[in-house]
Amino acid sequence: MRTAFAIFVGCITSYSVNANDGKIELLAGVEAGIDTSTAMSDHDLVRTQLVLSQEPVGMSHSWHNPNSGLQYLITINTHYHQNHRKCIDYSLSIIQGESKETKRLNACKNGKNQWISTYIEPKLN
Repeated sequence: MRTAFAIFVGCITSYSVNANDGKIELLAGVEAGIDTSTAMSDHDLVRTQLVLSQEPVGMSHSWHNPNSGLQYLITINTHYHQNHRKCIDYSLSIIQGESKETKRLNACKNGKNQWISTYIEPKLN
């Protein structure tokens, strides 16, 4: 079981390059801070993928990472489609002690069914 989880985590935290357009795909949640004290662990990135896939619009989900001391809160704002892909607009809050930072983010599903960070403006109805 541990081996399967380790392989899953390794796949989730990797990035891929699309040969057609040369774009690097980064998993949703990396915006928490690359190479900073607020960066998500592999476990946090996996959790982000699950929350984005399971929570309905208007719902929030939070968790505390005891290793980093950080608390993350994800709120689902809306689902939409962009270029025939399922996409999501969500807010990510990072709480560290008394400090709270909230970012409004977007992600779309890639061919591997992973939520990938995007900079596409959502089409709001």
